Amino acid sequence: MSDEDVKASSVQTTRPLLFVENVGQFDPRIRFATIGGGTNLRLTDDAFWLTVLSSERSSRRERLGGVSRPGADATLAPAWVAHLRMSFVGANTKIQPEPFAPVSSVASYFRGADPTSWHVKIPLWGGVTYRELYPGLNLDVHTDNNANPELRLRPVPDGKGEDVRLRIEGAEYVSTNVKSETDEKVSFFDGLHILTALGRIFVSLVSSDGALSKTPRVEQIDLQTFDVICSLKR
Repeated sequence: MSDEDVKASSVQTTRPLLFVENVGQFDPRIRFATIGGGTNLRLTDDAFWLTVLSSERSSRRERLGGVSRPGADATLAPAWVAHLRMSFVGANTKIQPEPFAPVSSVASYFRGADPTSWHVKIPLWGGVTYRELYPGLNLDVHTDNNANPELRLRPVPDGKGEDVRLRIEGAEYVSTNVKSETDEKVSFFDGLHILTALGRIFVSLVSSDGALSKTPRVEQIDLQTFDVICSLKR
């Protein structure tokens, strides 16, 4: 498949993505998780796990798409779920993600009959920040206006611009170019179009202050691993 074969895909989520902190209701490796929408995002210290659920539970696919993630629901049939692991190669893995943009809603988890194991009125947030992901570069993870996951590269003042490498594991194909709807000879960058065993999903990849100097390029590392190389202005 070539970049020219990829068309702009429709939005798969239908509600905004909000983030809830893990206070014991998830696998301990998970720091934050999204609620709402049709795409499930789990944030750890060193990776983002994107889970896609099939809209057709009668699918006859025989294999599990993607890679295993922390806290994966083993009760879901393999044909119904695909996991993607996204990480930044060579990034700082000792930082802890911090929430931003609080909202008025809260989330509660009532599991089991013992009230001491319940987690109630957990604050919700509009996004999560990884500070100093690379020297002089922060990363904001939140949602775009269409409720698609958005990764925003945010250089700090006087930070050094460097190339960063976003690794996507578990995908069947990744493209950064789509054809214009008005002129098929014209391609443009609008984000990451990721093909999985359950269909195509979209992840917005942007930068503040026009920090991206050119369209990111994609390198295939192995059968289901792709690197997206982003060149930042120096």
